[in-house]
Amino acid sequence: MTQGSTVSHRNGFSLFGIFFVAMVLLIFIPVQRHIPVIGITPTNFLSALFIIVLIASLPILRRRLSRNVVWLFGAYVAFVLWDILGTILQTGTLGSARSMAITVINRILLGMVFILFIQSKRRYQVAFKFVLNVILLVTVFSLLEHFFVNPFRSIRLWLLTGGNNAPTPSAWHIMGFFSVFQFGYVVAAAPILSVTLYLQERKLYLLATTALFLAALIMNGERSAISALAIGLAYLTWKLPARLGEKLRRGFVIGMLMLGIVMATIPLLSTLQIDKYTSTNREEILARVWLQVAGLETVLKNPLLGITEGASYQIIALNHKNLVWYWLYEQEASEIPWAHNGYINIGLRAGFPGIAAFCIFMLEIMHIAEQFKKKAELLGLRMYYLGVTASLASAMLNALFHNSSVFTGNGVTWILLDLLVGGSLLHVPPSADRGDNG
Repeated sequence: MTQGSTVSHRNGFSLFGIFFVAMVLLIFIPVQRHIPVIGITPTNFLSALFIIVLIASLPILRRRLSRNVVWLFGAYVAFVLWDILGTILQTGTLGSARSMAITVINRILLGMVFILFIQSKRRYQVAFKFVLNVILLVTVFSLLEHFFVNPFRSIRLWLLTGGNNAPTPSAWHIMGFFSVFQFGYVVAAAPILSVTLYLQERKLYLLATTALFLAALIMNGERSAISALAIGLAYLTWKLPARLGEKLRRGFVIGMLMLGIVMATIPLLSTLQIDKYTSTNREEILARVWLQVAGLETVLKNPLLGITEGASYQIIALNHKNLVWYWLYEQEASEIPWAHNGYINIGLRAGFPGIAAFCIFMLEIMHIAEQFKKKAELLGLRMYYLGVTASLASAMLNALFHNSSVFTGNGVTWILLDLLVGGSLLHVPPSADRGDNG
């Protein structure tokens, strides 16, 4: 590294660090109140400011980027542009594609912040722990809101004015500052992050943190999140060194047994107002399967541009009108929103070109993960690498049963993706060895 780049590296720490902290906080606490006078949300205001900083930082960014990262973001942009084009051609308006375009700009800027901030092993550790601590903050807030209601609910609603509506207490599951479904992505990933950090540092408070995340997972009520976490933890135990893997496997089995006991305790779940576990039945499962089948059929019938949102309500409903919506919610079949699968929805929004862009996106994720793995071995960050890859896999698995995915701008999943990207671009000194170069 030259003297000039070192100076830029040092001088940029505080500025990039401020943007990093602010943007991560706004992902997990997405304040919807508009800034007075300016009339835009804090997220959009921060993004506008960062564009100015980014332009001034282009020489640093150019040295940091890799071909795989460029292809990763390029595939995402291509999908969004094709989605916008299809919407315009089919409806003559931008429709929901306008908000999608704003989301993609914010997500790419978030990625640039991670790339510019995370340039060393120490900064990576700081970023990882900060993300985990913000998730912990949101989780604790959610639990306090659940048990004490106010002033926590009032704070939440004030911050999210124009965003989420207040859920009714009789059907309420903890939801952080998101919807119930979006918070499922958080609790599907968070326990893996805390477990791997515990294996790295062996600090007991991280076990308590993991237990808190698991309690939040149950009280969130998203069944798919539990399944995704179980698969993510199984992947983690498979990848761990033999000695650690054996211990975690025993803990995994015990944990799943305890989770099963808790979920089987219907009176307790009723007391906590978590009704999804006790209401699951064959009809609902079959309905969700047919909903995804209908989505696939719709993609095959509209392979080039996909369909618009309003059309998806009608086409999917007509394909399996007597099977789907009446079993789920006993509402009109014409109100079905998408396919309840974040990946099928890619085809619904942008046809096969969108699916092709997603395949490139996933291929680049695998290349980037391999690059991070090599650097993690050299820098003594193996547990961080395992935590990020396993938690990202868990969050992406959760999208198999929800309409949001990493490819549609899900903020929590993008944070994990950016940790993966940042790890792949870490600077490795020539003398680097495992556990060295702090």
